[in-house]
Amino acid sequence: MPSDLRSSVVQLRRVTKSEELVEPKRRETSVSAREARDAARLVRAINDSIGQWQAESIRLATAAERMRQSGRYEPGLVEAIQVMISLVERQQHAFCAQIAEVPGGIAQHSRIHDTQRAMAMVVARLEAALPS
Repeated sequence: MPSDLRSSVVQLRRVTKSEELVEPKRRETSVSAREARDAARLVRAINDSIGQWQAESIRLATAAERMRQSGRYEPGLVEAIQVMISLVERQQHAFCAQIAEVPGGIAQHSRIHDTQRAMAMVVARLEAALPS
């Protein structure tokens, strides 16, 4: 072998049997990281809906305030508000049922509480928009 190639040759050592069986250590996912991931998965679809509900509830509340200021009564608007309240409340109950089935660490996660609070805020806004 020419001398310029000898400098680029890598010497390999033999691997013993005990070295063959050793696998690299993998880092365990922490319990809190798993709970956060599971909580995020649980609220993902609902949170997408909440954004739409918030926008619609603001639109309905604004229309209801205009109705109130003008002294008119629009039954279609009142019905739309009631339908929206019913929809969000059904989702709240379904979400509570889901939460009852998950481990405590996930059920107590802040993502769950934030989602519950957001749904409650939408319902409160809609209820306040209903005529007295």
